[in-house]
Amino acid sequence: MRPALSCELWFFLFFPLLSNGQAQDAVLMTDPNWSTFFVGESVTFICDMNEGEDADWEYKINKDGREFVRYNMHERYILELLSTDRSGDYQCVGRKKSSQYIKNSNTVSLNVSAKPRATLTAETTTIPVGGSVTLTCSVQNSVGWKYEWFRRIEGTSEVRVDPVITNDEQNRVISVSQGGIYRCRGTRGNPVYYTDISDEVTIGVTPRPRATLTAETTTIPVGGSVTLTCSVQNSVGWKYKWYRRTQRTSEVLMDQVRTNDEQNRVISVSQGGIYRCGGIRGKPDYYTDISDSVTIEITFSIEAVLRRQPDWTQMFSGETITLTCEVHGGENTKWVYDWRGPGTYVHWKDENYLKFSVSESSSGDYMCRGRLRDDFYSSTEWSKAVTLSVSADKPKAVLTVSPSWLSPGASVTLSCEFKHPSAGWRFYWYQAVPDLSGTSYSYELLPGSINGTEQDSFIIHGQTQTARFTCRAGRGDPEYYTDYSKPKFVWSGDLHSAASLTVNPDTVQHFVSKPVSLSCEGNSTKWRVRMLTGDGILLHCSIFGTMSGSTCNVNRIHYGTVVYWCESGSAFSNAVNITGQYDDGVILVSPVHPVTEGDSVTLGCKLRTQNVLSNVFFYKNDKLIQNDSRGEMNISAVSKSDEGFYKCQYKGKESAQSWMAVKKSSSENSSFPALLIIGLVCGVLLMILLLLLCCYKHSKDSCFIRSQSTNQRSAADDTINQDEALNNECVFPVNGDACLYESIKDADKDESSEVTYSAIELQDTTKKGKKTKPEESAVYSVVKKGSSIDDSLTYAQVLPHKKDKAKRDKGQSAAEETVYSEVKPGRAAVFFPLLSNGQAQDAVLTTDPNWSTFFIGESVTFICDMNEGEDADWEYKINKDGREFVHYSAYERYTLRLLSTDRSSDYQCVGRRKSSQYIKNSNTVSLTVSVTPWPTLTAETTTIPVGGSVTLTCSVQNSVGWKYDWVRRTEGTSEVLMDPVRTNDEQNRVISVSQGGIYRCRGSRGKPVYYTDLSNEVTIEITLSIEAVLRRQPDWTQMFSGERITLTCEVHGGENTKWVYDWRGPGTYVRWKDENYLKFSVSESRSGDYMCRGRLRDDSYSSTEWSKAVTLSVSGKPKALLNADVRDIPVGGSVTLICSVNPSSGWKYYWYRDEKFSHPLTSQDAVFHSNGQISVSEGGLYRCRGGRGDPVYYTEYSYSVRIRNNVPNRAVLTLQPDWPQIYRGEKRTLKCEIHGGDIEWKYEWKSTSSKKPPNQNEFIIFSSNSLYNGEYQCKGITKTTKQSSTAWSDPFSLLVLENKPKAVLTVSPSWLSPGASVTLSCEVEHPSAGWRFYWYQAVPDLSGTSYSYELLPGSINGTEQDSFIIHGQTQTAGFTCRAGRGDPEYYTDYSEPKFVWSGDLHSAASLTVNPDTVQHFVSKSVSLSCEGNSTKWRVRGFTGGGILFHCSDWGTMSGSTCNANRILYGTVVYWCESGSTFSNAVNITGQYDDGVILVSPVHPVTEGDSVTLGCRLKTQNVLSNVFFYKNNKLIQSDSRGEMSISVVSKSDEGFYKCQYSGKESAQSWMAVKKSSSENSSFPALLIIGLVCGVLLMILLLLLCCYKQSKDSCFIRSQSTNQRCAADDTINQDEALNNECVFPVNGDACLYESVKDADKDEPSDVTYSATELKKVAKKGQKKKPEESAVYAVVKKQSSTDAKLVLYTLESL
Repeated sequence: MRPALSCELWFFLFFPLLSNGQAQDAVLMTDPNWSTFFVGESVTFICDMNEGEDADWEYKINKDGREFVRYNMHERYILELLSTDRSGDYQCVGRKKSSQYIKNSNTVSLNVSAKPRATLTAETTTIPVGGSVTLTCSVQNSVGWKYEWFRRIEGTSEVRVDPVITNDEQNRVISVSQGGIYRCRGTRGNPVYYTDISDEVTIGVTPRPRATLTAETTTIPVGGSVTLTCSVQNSVGWKYKWYRRTQRTSEVLMDQVRTNDEQNRVISVSQGGIYRCGGIRGKPDYYTDISDSVTIEITFSIEAVLRRQPDWTQMFSGETITLTCEVHGGENTKWVYDWRGPGTYVHWKDENYLKFSVSESSSGDYMCRGRLRDDFYSSTEWSKAVTLSVSADKPKAVLTVSPSWLSPGASVTLSCEFKHPSAGWRFYWYQAVPDLSGTSYSYELLPGSINGTEQDSFIIHGQTQTARFTCRAGRGDPEYYTDYSKPKFVWSGDLHSAASLTVNPDTVQHFVSKPVSLSCEGNSTKWRVRMLTGDGILLHCSIFGTMSGSTCNVNRIHYGTVVYWCESGSAFSNAVNITGQYDDGVILVSPVHPVTEGDSVTLGCKLRTQNVLSNVFFYKNDKLIQNDSRGEMNISAVSKSDEGFYKCQYKGKESAQSWMAVKKSSSENSSFPALLIIGLVCGVLLMILLLLLCCYKHSKDSCFIRSQSTNQRSAADDTINQDEALNNECVFPVNGDACLYESIKDADKDESSEVTYSAIELQDTTKKGKKTKPEESAVYSVVKKGSSIDDSLTYAQVLPHKKDKAKRDKGQSAAEETVYSEVKPGRAAVFFPLLSNGQAQDAVLTTDPNWSTFFIGESVTFICDMNEGEDADWEYKINKDGREFVHYSAYERYTLRLLSTDRSSDYQCVGRRKSSQYIKNSNTVSLTVSVTPWPTLTAETTTIPVGGSVTLTCSVQNSVGWKYDWVRRTEGTSEVLMDPVRTNDEQNRVISVSQGGIYRCRGSRGKPVYYTDLSNEVTIEITLSIEAVLRRQPDWTQMFSGERITLTCEVHGGENTKWVYDWRGPGTYVRWKDENYLKFSVSESRSGDYMCRGRLRDDSYSSTEWSKAVTLSVSGKPKALLNADVRDIPVGGSVTLICSVNPSSGWKYYWYRDEKFSHPLTSQDAVFHSNGQISVSEGGLYRCRGGRGDPVYYTEYSYSVRIRNNVPNRAVLTLQPDWPQIYRGEKRTLKCEIHGGDIEWKYEWKSTSSKKPPNQNEFIIFSSNSLYNGEYQCKGITKTTKQSSTAWSDPFSLLVLENKPKAVLTVSPSWLSPGASVTLSCEVEHPSAGWRFYWYQAVPDLSGTSYSYELLPGSINGTEQDSFIIHGQTQTAGFTCRAGRGDPEYYTDYSEPKFVWSGDLHSAASLTVNPDTVQHFVSKSVSLSCEGNSTKWRVRGFTGGGILFHCSDWGTMSGSTCNANRILYGTVVYWCESGSTFSNAVNITGQYDDGVILVSPVHPVTEGDSVTLGCRLKTQNVLSNVFFYKNNKLIQSDSRGEMSISVVSKSDEGFYKCQYSGKESAQSWMAVKKSSSENSSFPALLIIGLVCGVLLMILLLLLCCYKQSKDSCFIRSQSTNQRCAADDTINQDEALNNECVFPVNGDACLYESVKDADKDEPSDVTYSATELKKVAKKGQKKKPEESAVYAVVKKQSSTDAKLVLYTLESL
């Protein structure tokens, strides 16, 4: 017992050790011992077996329980953390080589994150004065970091901050007292690993406080003062200093102002100027920044007045205006002027005027003020505002012409106006000249309009020809013009030899469809024809006709009245009015041109087809002047009183009216030359008289000399001063550029007075050499004579009047004086600008250094040279952009420190002589000031071969004067300044280097030296000639996320050299990696090109070329694709399945059936082929997937495919009910039936439609629509096993028609005849089976315009037949039908209602027509009245086109009567409807008013009654020469106007029409009904007729038998086919086109036997229809004579080959 127990105990204790041969006392450590690492760092795994120095171990590393590093001899393994995929749980496994004994270490968890970014925080971002700020740098969730700090300021490069000595060894927390932009980063490990640099933190320094200056007011009156206050906000202890300057003096410290304010904070000043202040406190003194400036100005009480010239309330863009500022009360003071306008402010302008061209933006208020020239801070108040209103739209003139048609001796008045009238305009008048090169005109000024007219109207006398005019207006100096007006015409109808227009045919009015030719004649070979419509549209011949030479041929005239005329290059022809009339009207025939007094004229009236020769009315000015039977109107001797508007009228048609003009005879016109000569003589005498009067006045009072008291001035003269002469080329321009002036008397030669006067006047010497005498309104001025440098040249300085030297006329102000200067032509203008303001421009401004571009921080010295030797009597100022920048001082040099880009400007030096205030202006110097420059370093290449060199170039764009410094560093060394390279380049701008490294440069210039920022870095590398080759394993073109790849870099030819490797991939760049391979798990982000190169381990800037790229294409994890072309296995057969992973290679495929994913199929389950194909003979649910690589990488499983074994049973798909057409909304059932065997089935369907059937044997479609369209198939699946099924049924195609079917009803006959039945036929648009037909009668619904429908008796359940017969229908009725089928029954739409009409009146409902005739003129009113057993009626109509309408569509319903003012054209059926009944129907035919109508009764005529038919025009009945037709055969053609039938019989029934004067009426049916007496004997006559018929048949049979026995020509064969024409159906339509061959009404049609004359055989028998002649009149019967011949027999063919028909014609 004990041995057994001890064995068991030993077993249980030792078994765990034997079970796997492993122990867990090994230790895994990492160096460094961090739990968190970052991509790019490295970690060393150290595996210690805790067994001393035993070397009998080999080691592997597991990651997440799977082998990561295979067994090897090294207990240390360095892992480069290339991605976050390296995160995981790592374990070391040791295996003793000799015994395979295994030890497992502890697990070490590593977390690998993306590269970290350092975080920089500051306790505050503002450093107080004299203080500091603490900055802290950190890397979250990790340890072991030391920190580096960087600082920069705006415009400089970032530099590293030296380590701060603190207790913080990591340099994590630093204290800074300097403002700037700071960043930091962390470093740790060996080799050093850097974090990304932190975000920037900007540290600012508290700014120096700025003093604030306030003033209670900035303007003070003369003798007043203002209080100024200086303060420093939120602080105390300050004392204040004050500063003052003016525009001409520099800023100076003001003397201490004694006040009760010890701090000097508040002062009182009474002097104008620019003031500033500053604060001071503490020991040593601390100063604030100087305050902003405050300008104090002194205001005078005198007034500034702003005037404008011209003083127009409304101005237009482009016009010129002059604004003048006058200081009233300060005339003897020297002023400069300030101007204020909309968006503008002009300071210190010497001139007292502003002259400018206005635009819409110039609109607004303008003001001015005067400022003392010697004290800029003393000024007047601003003047009152002058408002300027400027319109952007150029004004357009509007021209009116009166009269528009010329009459002899009349003048033409042109008037020119504006939409918005304004003052100051002169008007210019133009005449149009045709431009035959196109369709336009040029314009020439009319005589007398060259200088324009003040009046807005212009009268043209003696205008005799057609002309075109336009106008425009102008004003101002220079003159501003409006747009031209729209041209207007004045027309003349008189012919003249230079240009004339003739019309063919020569009449004013024409039919529009008739051609007309317009011919031009005169003194030209080139013409064009124009026309102007009544709407003002101007057209040329090519638009409305064709031009052939000088003739315009018009095929169709414009409707209405249009003016036509001809144009040559210089002349207009006479104008003619031509009126176009539509072809159905009439026109007046009247002459186109004016008729000469005394001549005769004939006016006529014409239709399009003929002239009208009788019964024409003629009107003049709308008054009837002739209304007899004549067709023309003659005027034998035309006089002026016959002039007027004429028109004609014929049969209610009226022509347009046309003007007939009358002109005087040539004998009267012969007196015109004599009158003209008399007028000219009188005019010349009048001119001589006026000249004599003028000379007399000149002799009494000279125009050139005026006494002191007669200095008159015209308001028309403008004030011209020296400044204007300076700005304007010529005050008095004379046809070019000559300026001429009158001589001025010398004041020194006149002993009586110091004053001389001169009329300075422009002499007109350019026109024909004549001079014009000065006008009396000449103006004189006081003139002082001056000398010129050139002895031969004099100039005059013209001064204003002075009270002690010259007297002025009363009422004349100083402002009215005109200032002139005497200048010799062409020469004084050269010297005059120099004298205008006492300034010269020969000073020179230069800069030192002489550069055009500077940078912030540099300095420039301005040197101002007056070019006058060492004369020290000058003071200097600097202007910047035209405004004072540096005040006047005694220094000709000024050094400017360029602190900002605002210093970029145009600078000018101004020198002023202290003794005389003489001023010189220098040239302008432009300076550009830019921010601190960044030099550009360029290299011709960045890689050089061994022993080669590369040229580096440093430059600073757009500037000069630089020298350059160069620095170099490597990855392992700091940046050092390179020694200057000795080259021909003194600036050291271009150097040549042969050493690899990182290079930068900077520029320096000036004294003191100014440095640019350092340039961009350029890395120079040395390329070795040996080749690097990149290989990959596995070498698959397409990889998938999660697969592993190894990239290996091989250096061919450098196998014995120590290399480190650079790797370049998508988004990554790895440098100096010791291993020559990269091994990683791929993802989609790793797709791209990879390259490598080798770099010498001892020289990091010497490397191979990059290898050729290896492209890696990575997609997401793929899904296998399983295809099976056939999914049903035939009995005894198999199906092939194909698995693929596209697009890629290297896969092995794994197959699975049903849900057994852990057990792939083997060769026992399927037949395996190559390329991922297998064959299976067993049904089931199959899937597959692919795998490749080591370890194996698997794809996703494919989708499942169901494979079934077929059974021999057959599936059949049927449709119930089986109708070929299916309509939307019908119910249908698709049924799947399995033929053969008794098996329980499940069903499967497939369909191409969007509706998927359920897995049942029936698919019920309750309401069909197009969504069910498609092909359907079904099959059966055995319920016992899902692996067996039938084959798919044959496809069944289902098509649903979207449109609901509509029934189509036909009715026969449409008009009822007594005793006839009505047949209704109903068809479905797309015929198909299964329909039953329903028949309805329409019942009027008087609440609207529709009908309700009631089923006809016998139609409640429908009929199978598609026709329905109604017996005994006697009244008008409407019918409709529809069809239905299926269960539930599906109905078609109702058919359109069809009507059967009865013409018989009946008491329940009847329709009468007034007037009682079938035919009516369309414009005549007709009333349709309803009567019967109802109080509510409606009238309906039915057109020949099948349109059903009601009374309100063409008339108005009044009670039971429909009154129609206009009848529809053509034949329409009308009837009345009450709530339940229809009236009789009537045919009414509408005829156009220019036709004729037949007067015939509307209702049927009773037999025995009389009836009269007539023919009528719209205006009258026609009583003679009317032809009447019945059924298209002439029945009356005598002189009568009516046709009477005294006793109507049934034979009179038919279609009638009439014809008069070539016009034919429509034909109308006249119905005949039996009389009531005849109708009462109908039963007796019927019985007698039947008896006679029977007896006649017996007699004929006996005769037949007798004839056969005799073998006569009347023997009948057995095939005797007897036929009576009475059996044929004859309706009204047949009667219309064919006269009854065998009339039925009283005449019998009998067939006799007639032997064929051509046949001898008795067996060939022919038949003849024998027409019996009417042998009785008025009911009397006569026996036929024995010798009478009744018929001529003609042979005809028959449809029966054995039968010949003969027609007998009456003799």
